[in-house]
Amino acid sequence: MLDTRINRNLDIDNFSEYLNKGIHELFYEQVVMNPERVAISCLGKSLTYMEVHQITENLANHLVEKGAGVEKIVAVCVERSLDLVLILLSVLKSGSAYLFIEPNTPTDRISYIVNDISPVLLITAEEFPVIIPECNVDILQLSMDWKTSISGKQRSEIEVNPDNLAYVSYTSGTTGVPKGVSIPHKGVVRLVKGWGKVNTDDVFLQVSSSAFDASTLEIWSPLCNGGRCAVYGPGQVSPDRLAETMVNEQVTTGWFTSGLFNVMVDNHLCAFSELKHVIAGGDVLSPTHVTKLLNAYPNIYFTNGYGPTENTTFTTTWTINQHHPEDKVPIGKPIKGSDVIILDDNLELVPDNVIGELYAFGEGLARCYVNKPAETAQNFLPNPFGRPGERMYKTGDLAIRREDGVIEFLGRKDQQVKIRGYRVEISEIEITLSAHPEVNNVVVEVQKDMIRGNILIAYIVVDRNTGDHVRLITELREYLKSKLPYFMIPWAIIPLDEIPLSNNGKINRKELPVNLRTPRGLKVEYVEPRNELELELSRIWGDLLLKEPIGINDDFFDLGGHSLLAAELLLQIQNVLGIQIPARILYFNSTISELASEVKKTKLEVLANANE
Repeated sequence: MLDTRINRNLDIDNFSEYLNKGIHELFYEQVVMNPERVAISCLGKSLTYMEVHQITENLANHLVEKGAGVEKIVAVCVERSLDLVLILLSVLKSGSAYLFIEPNTPTDRISYIVNDISPVLLITAEEFPVIIPECNVDILQLSMDWKTSISGKQRSEIEVNPDNLAYVSYTSGTTGVPKGVSIPHKGVVRLVKGWGKVNTDDVFLQVSSSAFDASTLEIWSPLCNGGRCAVYGPGQVSPDRLAETMVNEQVTTGWFTSGLFNVMVDNHLCAFSELKHVIAGGDVLSPTHVTKLLNAYPNIYFTNGYGPTENTTFTTTWTINQHHPEDKVPIGKPIKGSDVIILDDNLELVPDNVIGELYAFGEGLARCYVNKPAETAQNFLPNPFGRPGERMYKTGDLAIRREDGVIEFLGRKDQQVKIRGYRVEISEIEITLSAHPEVNNVVVEVQKDMIRGNILIAYIVVDRNTGDHVRLITELREYLKSKLPYFMIPWAIIPLDEIPLSNNGKINRKELPVNLRTPRGLKVEYVEPRNELELELSRIWGDLLLKEPIGINDDFFDLGGHSLLAAELLLQIQNVLGIQIPARILYFNSTISELASEVKKTKLEVLANANE
């Protein structure tokens, strides 16, 4: 008899036939059934399923001539765009797997990834110029008119089986270097067919970076089910622009990181008015914001989607369309084709309502970590409760299974955390900082903030002769920017005389400083506010960014601001100063001095209009 504590989802009859197909084959089925239906749209441009098919056929033929094929990797470094989706589909049609590299990735990291995985080709686009370091890889730069000009000899039929590689996603690694997670076609097929929440009437928002595994759902779920993939477009995600995109594209389904979800609910609730399904995840969700959304739009379905990259985006989901009375948002039950169990340290099943570590298994599992057999063996274990030869993934997440079978996420067992939806291994940041010649000791801590979500604080011990800490902090920031992605840069770097230790010699994290007000750490000279308005703005910035002092020439984004904080800043200015400032004003006037001038100008315009 099957133990009821094993959440095996055997309801796969309706989609098991799909598990033998590749992602691109599912797309072609939609081409046959819905050739004139719009498949992709972005910034006023759109392509039908047949147009997408024809364009990607030509590029796939060209890629095969360039050496692409089954079990080969094609790297792609292109901004989020209509073109990017076309390129990824073309790679799959060529039989290859894609590896997406963020265009703003530091050159050292690009070099490491390319040398680690040895792609046959790296694709860039003339429309989105990027700096690629010298690597042992052929680079294909697509021209501005590539969609109509590119061609190649008709390729022979390429057989792709469910276990062949579909994509590789590099995540933060425990050894100080990133590790590539290898995802087969069946993992994605089980996601887009096993979850089964998208149909031909749906418009799915594509806003995540393709380096983030949520993009797997955003792109392939609509394209494999006859829906429309509505791409946000290149550039930083702004809540204002995102709300505009949701309305203009008539989005019906959207996925949001927990932090972005909170900001959108607080500041752009009306943007959800036409959505049928809202999905959020990437971190612990706020019950308050879920309730606020559902109270405003009781017909919306809301889903909390949970899953590590190693199990292809979603492992479990929890969906409701009514008021949520609980004080936490559970992660639900496994989707079709996925299974979970909760075990103790001896790999024994724990009773319901007892904390244990969550293990995932089923069709969504990654094959391995690229060129890391030891880490693969450490995290992908034989499943003692599964079929012969079946593996399970050790998530490192603590959870409980309720008596109704619903699972609640309780936190991380190790130091792996989510920052802005990205998975980050704390030890990688610590190792990178420790390599700097002026750093003797370092510990990186995560602290939660109601506005920012998880933020990284780095505590460093330096030589006592290092007197200018501000200079060093500035240098360390520039050093980290050359080594790590932006989301792994600590929000604050705080010098200490020593790292506090407990009686057993371990780091005593409870004794680390909790005062989040830190030096500004900018190269620009500090200039004090010259008037009351600049003083008030500097106070607002200081409260929001937790930096001290704030000079009139300090740039909001250099101080650690980003699109989510920008939305909160504009709201604070409206509440305190009674002036409504559009987001574009801040982006083009991002210092205290510049912003103060725009506030004055806006005040004068308001007064002039009032006197007319």
